Amino acid sequence: MKKVIKTLFADMQKIAPATMRSAGNLKFAKLVAPICFFLICLSCGNKNEIDINRQYLEGTKWKLAGIVNVETGDIYELAPKECICIGYSTGPNDNNIKYAGNCAVCTSLIYTIAFDDLPHSICDEKLYSFSTYSSVNDFTACYEVNYMTRSFQIINLLGTRVGEVNGDQELYIDAIRSVQSFSLKKNELRLYYNDNNNYLLFKPIK
Repeated sequence: MKKVIKTLFADMQKIAPATMRSAGNLKFAKLVAPICFFLICLSCGNKNEIDINRQYLEGTKWKLAGIVNVETGDIYELAPKECICIGYSTGPNDNNIKYAGNCAVCTSLIYTIAFDDLPHSICDEKLYSFSTYSSVNDFTACYEVNYMTRSFQIINLLGTRVGEVNGDQELYIDAIRSVQSFSLKKNELRLYYNDNNNYLLFKPIK
């Protein structure tokens, strides 16, 4: 920002007549330059653009709302909707674990996706990465994304292989593997698959 304002001020000095390049006028120009820059930015902006903090996937976290049929608009909510038992524990729980009944713990991260700020160590430095969870398994994915064309491709998906319980976990992971494109708005993320006939609808985690 400072560099841009400095450049703008220098350009103003070049084009201003000599009679205007007095000390007083230059002080005035220094005050005006930032205002001009701000107005230029506003004029270039699009009122329909998404919030600047949501223009990129990196650093965002989302919870699955369901799978949507593009043609009909119908949404299918994956089961289980709540966290489910994944094991036994008598010890304290952390922020991502809570007790189910009086014997088992379950993960509240089911059907969530978190995009990393920096690529995971398993990924090439030119790729991006995210983590996601089914009922009992967690996965790390390396992916390519193009913010101009909205294309999205999973390059590598690694995770645990514990047997899934009854539910739609396999459907979820198969859909994640098949994502082809995406759309990103302030309050929703869509990951399209099946030749863009369906998409995973996510809502932001606050």
